[in-house]
Amino acid sequence: MTNCQLELFGGDTITPTKADNRSLSPPTTATDTRQLVKRIISKIQFLPGNDRCCECNAPDPEWLSVNLGLLICIHCSGRHRELGVQYSRIRSLKLDALKTSELLIARVMGNAVLNE
Repeated sequence: MTNCQLELFGGDTITPTKADNRSLSPPTTATDTRQLVKRIISKIQFLPGNDRCCECNAPDPEWLSVNLGLLICIHCSGRHRELGVQYSRIRSLKLDALKTSELLIARVMGNAVLNE
């Protein structure tokens, strides 16, 4: 790995370019932030295993446990809420205004990693 490369989780590396530097700059408007959140959510949904609920295997989960980094269906989101926020903080991928910091764990983890 050269000095200019960044190591990601899972051993992948990236080499930043000038174009990357522009895309890594902080969002300047609320619209930029919303677009960034949408792109992160899309990447999370396409991670291995995230096409199914982590708990019951239902298709197309739309709820996120922000502290565990897993995607779950609406039925299982109710069960997680019953556990309390000390165990699982549930947010909707579509209804809630998610912060990029809340998406970080899900971007790194994913259902496949948690179900190993």
